[in-house]
Amino acid sequence: METRRLPTDWGIALLLGLLSALLYIRTAAPSVVALFDDSLEFQLVLPTLGIAHPTGYPLYTLLGHLFTRLPLGEPAYRANLFSAIAGAAAVGFLYLAAHELTSRRLAAILAAAQFAITPVWWSQATVAEVYTLHGLLQAALLWLILRWAHGHGRLWPAGLALGLGLAHHRMILLLVPAIALWLLSRRSAVHRAAWRPTLIATGAPLLLYLYLPLRGRVITSLDGTYRNDWRGFWTWVTARQYGVFLTENPFQLERDARFYLNLLRDQIQIGGMLLAVLGLVALFAGWTGAPPRRSRWDGLGLISALGATYGFAFAYRAPDVEVFFIPALLCTSLAIAAGIAALTTGWTSLATRLRRAPRWRSAGRFLLSIALLPPLVLSPGLRR
Repeated sequence: METRRLPTDWGIALLLGLLSALLYIRTAAPSVVALFDDSLEFQLVLPTLGIAHPTGYPLYTLLGHLFTRLPLGEPAYRANLFSAIAGAAAVGFLYLAAHELTSRRLAAILAAAQFAITPVWWSQATVAEVYTLHGLLQAALLWLILRWAHGHGRLWPAGLALGLGLAHHRMILLLVPAIALWLLSRRSAVHRAAWRPTLIATGAPLLLYLYLPLRGRVITSLDGTYRNDWRGFWTWVTARQYGVFLTENPFQLERDARFYLNLLRDQIQIGGMLLAVLGLVALFAGWTGAPPRRSRWDGLGLISALGATYGFAFAYRAPDVEVFFIPALLCTSLAIAAGIAALTTGWTSLATRLRRAPRWRSAGRFLLSIALLPPLVLSPGLRR
């Protein structure tokens, strides 16, 4: 009997996920992380099926509770382990999204590896926090919508990923403008037969918020402020009190352009920034090797995603602002993949021309090809 092999890209995604899981599990916090922060709250909420702070995070609570049932260490460690596994899965899906964007495996591998060791992402993959699950859902959504926009698969799985994201963290809404552009790129394929299952798949996960009033009949939040009535439920789910970080500056934080530039430099390095810019240019110029029309729509969608995620992160005046850059950094990794794809495509084209060129031109063209190496070497995915 012949054994059916996994497709190559799924195998690569699985390998990247396994390597990331080994890294995150090896460096995961062994127990309680810190007092009086969200990580400690989640380490208490997940094992007891409690009610987390707004927006309640029902998907995270229910999945995390399953992890705390594993016979591995103490419950606090199991909650940390959930973040590690979700973070590793996100790396695998990011590879799939990057490969769908560029059609270049090497570029997708390097971009996913670069994101896997981004400091803020790595730190969240070792403690009980909500951001790695959000990164997993964001990467899966980007892969699914790109796959559909390129004429593969159906639309409803992307709707399901969006719905699961809405049942977890509101930052998934930052991708809606980009999704709209990718839908527009195949507007002839968006019809009633596609919309009906997509809307159902998107809306169904929102039923998970019923966890709050059902569980609220026997328990309240750790600080005792959750009110189990309609007004209390709506206030909790919408988390309106956090809007102050967008409209005001309650902690009087002073952050200028240098602060944000240093933050990005610490996360993706100068080489990563340059590759991301090159990637955006390459998508519009058709340098990645993808069909020009598809490449331009992908460039529009990616720029929209970058604009929304970075715009939110720049405007949000919370003390731990680094974690709110995670959605932007994940989208940046896709741009980095496009930049690497442009370099490798250009290198291959140049090598072909060198082989065909007269000998008297070879030396000059060889020196020109060497000039393409520094940006690739500066990529954080290769330097680390």
